[in-house]
Amino acid sequence: MNKIVKTKGLTKYFHIKSDYSKLKLLAVNNVNLEIYEGECLGLVGESGSGKSTLGRILARLINQNSGEILFNGDNISDIDLNKFSQSKYRPDIQMVFQDQNSSLNPQFNIKKCLSDPLIKLKKLSNKIKINEIIDNVLISVGLSSQLVHRYPHQLSGGQKTRVGIARAISVLPKLIIFDEPTSSVDASTQSLILKMLDDFRIKHRISYLFISHDINVVRLISQRIAVMYLGNIVECGPTENIVNSPNHPYTKSLLSSVPKLSQVNLTNRMKLIGEPKSMFELNHEKCILLDRCEFKKEICQNQKPEYNIINSNQYSACHFYEILGRIC
Repeated sequence: MNKIVKTKGLTKYFHIKSDYSKLKLLAVNNVNLEIYEGECLGLVGESGSGKSTLGRILARLINQNSGEILFNGDNISDIDLNKFSQSKYRPDIQMVFQDQNSSLNPQFNIKKCLSDPLIKLKKLSNKIKINEIIDNVLISVGLSSQLVHRYPHQLSGGQKTRVGIARAISVLPKLIIFDEPTSSVDASTQSLILKMLDDFRIKHRISYLFISHDINVVRLISQRIAVMYLGNIVECGPTENIVNSPNHPYTKSLLSSVPKLSQVNLTNRMKLIGEPKSMFELNHEKCILLDRCEFKKEICQNQKPEYNIINSNQYSACHFYEILGRIC
């Protein structure tokens, strides 16, 4: 299967100025991920784990400090951010943001919001063709074409989410990065949006990176899931394997936090102890889950776990991944 995205050692840190010193916050640490053509890779983890930062790096909205991004085999990580919007890759990489109130220009009506990327990215000038695409894309996301003259403040939260999705899919990209796209809508609307996104992915063979803190949502749309904790990918594999037989204690704790997961075998629920460490305090020479894990041993204190290959398409960064896989 063709790889749309492959990252190699992707790392991002921010310098935070305090009253006394300059601190270094490591938001994304040595991330290696692959996204295949036509698949949805779910990226799950609690707030502050680095998910959105990773998504923005892949969308080339911010620079990484080290590592590479290969898009369809081409290294795009060295392209200047100011020039990337004019590059041939921009139409193929789109992002749907969590906060539609800030991502939709309040001075643009819906027609202007949707025509802008068609004019700037697809270089379309025929108004009839543009209007036809807008009408079709609105219908595909479940909106009436009569909304084109409304402004964002005149729409509901669910409608604004659908407009954001319509804007991304209108240019038929190869990759769409969704950053918590359904977090502000009710459960029934969320279900409809997820079904619509899945149908569109299958029809057009578009790849998704679907970011969420809710593993219950991610499992409904993703073929594979990557689990992120404090800037690190701790486990990755097929959705069925991750949900039914997690091989990392953090993944198991995420699943245990879901009140009801039908079809999921979790006879031994797990709750992490304490609170996550500050990313300023992390020691990356030891297990990053050390202070919260009930399975910790001396080796966790002295040695950072490597990625253990469970099968050809799944890995876990835990010294005791085999034990966890058996007891879940």
